[in-house]
Amino acid sequence: IIPDRVRIPAYIVVIASLVTVVQLLIQGFLPSLYSALGIYIPLIVVNCIILGRAEAYAAKNGPLESAFDGIGMGLGFTVGLTAIAIVREILGAGAVFGVEFIPEDFRITIFGLAPGAFFVLAVLTALQNKFKAPSATNGSVPKSSLACGGNCMTCSGSACSANHAVLEDLRAKAEAEAAAAKGRKGEYLFTLDQPVYMAFMKYSSRPDLREKMYSLYTSRNTKGEYSNLDNIRRISELRLEIARLLGAKSYADHSLRRTMAKNPEAVYELLDKLRDAYRPALDAEMAELTEFASKLEGKPVQINPWDYSYYSNKLKAAKYSFDEEALRPYFELGNVVNGVFGLATKLYGLNFTPNEKVEVYHPDVKAYDVTDANGRFLGVLYTDFFPRASKRPGAWMTGFKDQFVDENGKDSRPHVSIVMNFTKPTADKPSLLTPYEVETFLHEFGHALHGLLADSKYKSLSGTSVYRDFVELPSQFNENYLTEKEFLDGFARHYQTGEAIPQELVDRLVRSMQYGAAYSCMRQLGFGYLDMAWHTVTEPVSDAKAFEAKALEKVRIFPVDAEGTMISPQFSHIFSGGYAAGYYSYKWAEVLDADAFAFFKEHGIFDKATADNFRRNILMRGGTENPAELYRRFRGKDSDIDALLIRDGIKQPQEAHVARPQKD
Repeated sequence: IIPDRVRIPAYIVVIASLVTVVQLLIQGFLPSLYSALGIYIPLIVVNCIILGRAEAYAAKNGPLESAFDGIGMGLGFTVGLTAIAIVREILGAGAVFGVEFIPEDFRITIFGLAPGAFFVLAVLTALQNKFKAPSATNGSVPKSSLACGGNCMTCSGSACSANHAVLEDLRAKAEAEAAAAKGRKGEYLFTLDQPVYMAFMKYSSRPDLREKMYSLYTSRNTKGEYSNLDNIRRISELRLEIARLLGAKSYADHSLRRTMAKNPEAVYELLDKLRDAYRPALDAEMAELTEFASKLEGKPVQINPWDYSYYSNKLKAAKYSFDEEALRPYFELGNVVNGVFGLATKLYGLNFTPNEKVEVYHPDVKAYDVTDANGRFLGVLYTDFFPRASKRPGAWMTGFKDQFVDENGKDSRPHVSIVMNFTKPTADKPSLLTPYEVETFLHEFGHALHGLLADSKYKSLSGTSVYRDFVELPSQFNENYLTEKEFLDGFARHYQTGEAIPQELVDRLVRSMQYGAAYSCMRQLGFGYLDMAWHTVTEPVSDAKAFEAKALEKVRIFPVDAEGTMISPQFSHIFSGGYAAGYYSYKWAEVLDADAFAFFKEHGIFDKATADNFRRNILMRGGTENPAELYRRFRGKDSDIDALLIRDGIKQPQEAHVARPQKD
């Protein structure tokens, strides 16, 4: 388990083992003495000594560097679980939180592992942390740090250049300036940063340069100083060891216990169903794209991975002549705020009242008191819409204070923020949003409602504190309203003329969102299959390249690929981003949100009874019940993929299967 270079003194492991044996013997044969003598306390002390000695050794000899901070987790785990065990010993089984809802792996740890075992677990966690240290923010990684996330950041700094004639079709001013700054005036410098790479692949008419950029981008971290091949194999191996310590045969079996899916078999069932459903549509999409490209070039064209974005963009423009920028005038920010807040008013009876007395952290931030239809205070919502120097890009929801019930029975209400980076209004022009930005607003507002409507006793089980494959349901559900004319008519009006958004534009928006749906789905499924492959192994992986190729065979899109390209060495989501054995949850949540919205459409998208049902069973319960049970209670059955297929344009409504009956 412990590599040679770590060199933990043998006596530490021996003492830890002896402590474990002593604890188990006393607990097994003298349970009353175990409780009466407070045997937990000396055991904690001994464990503290053991862990302290190990950390001191590491500090002196330096082989573990900062990775041994992971020991702190083992110590905290020991103290916390021992405290729970003491309370349970005094008050009796079931006294703490209710045994049934304590996750299975947590119960296994409480009753099956002694504090000494946490030493081993902590070492493994420390070693894993060594291989997944945080990404470098400045794009560089010290030679002594072989962090997967850091390496991915470093290799993205690679670049390629070309002369003016080669790339004149791109007219890339920023890239020309970047080249000039490096003494290469008259050329363009294209880095492998994602926005630059995606724009290049979408607009460059040179297939040879697209192939070169693709090869550079997809072979990052596969060789040289910043190769991640050894790192990803080691991370996978360490996660397998952790899973075995906790009684699971693979990391996925361990990790999925606290999800809706529950086990790898359920994940593969979903991935396989989606693959089979989207494969015919993908074949049709690729055939159409090949025919279009061949006509465009005046000769037969084989679509390669580096060709897809270029030809797909041209085909989309030819089919739909759709520019989402043309919809900006209909989405003035003030109107959008009224429309999105108004959605919660129509569905759940909520009211949003600006409160200038609430202290905010920046002048651009606004605070709203949120109340229900009866005037009951539900919480505070903060909106932070515009970019600034100290703010990172993107969009997110944050809970500053979660809902809970205190020891006096008082319901303490939440404080929630939604953060965006919309274009700031000027003196002569308001902030106008694209459809994508409105969709993002709806998404984060869905998360906010999940927090604001929470009704739980414990804040650890309140609001968005739910299983990972369930947490996106409220947010993605909200996104469905973007293409509903009945919703848009309430606020989407041209900021100059007052004209309501035309149905034709809405129809074009829907068709453009469905364009390439099969390709996008198959690509996402590929990531899901690859993630599951790495985390269902029961033996260490020896050849990462061959391993990845086998995992992706089921969802292959292109007949050939460039030599040396891989996904795994750059797959930071699963190796350093918290989605290990969890990437499937994106598609899992999509199936849920499409199925839930289909239920609304059956009764009316603003139907009050359906909305009350959704609020009561989905938005209010947090993590207090199994989400599969909550969803069945709301929907009356398990979800199926038909609603997603219809939304993506893969099937027509009459083609959908008969809904599955509710499971016991």
